[in-house]
Amino acid sequence: MNAKMLAITAFASLMGIASASHAQTGTVRGNYVGCITEEALDQATQAAVKKDERLFNSLMGKQCIPISGQQFSILDRGFIRSKIRVYVGNNHIDLYTPSEATH
Repeated sequence: MNAKMLAITAFASLMGIASASHAQTGTVRGNYVGCITEEALDQATQAAVKKDERLFNSLMGKQCIPISGQQFSILDRGFIRSKIRVYVGNNHIDLYTPSEATH
């Protein structure tokens, strides 16, 4: 590998490390849920809007969980929903949540 290629590879590696260390993290503030699929989040949102407690309760604990106060890191930020990694002790779970939960 020539010196120029080695320098480019080293720079790219350093940029990857810098990007990873600046991943957005935070604590969920407010009453939000996180769901294991985008479809489950859509159902939970519709149930909340329509005040369909039966549907909402059936999703909770099976496909969705309350995430208020939980630490998270952003995996993929979207306009309407984001994919986050929620940490509980030494464990984590990847969930979909409304994007406003991550601000």
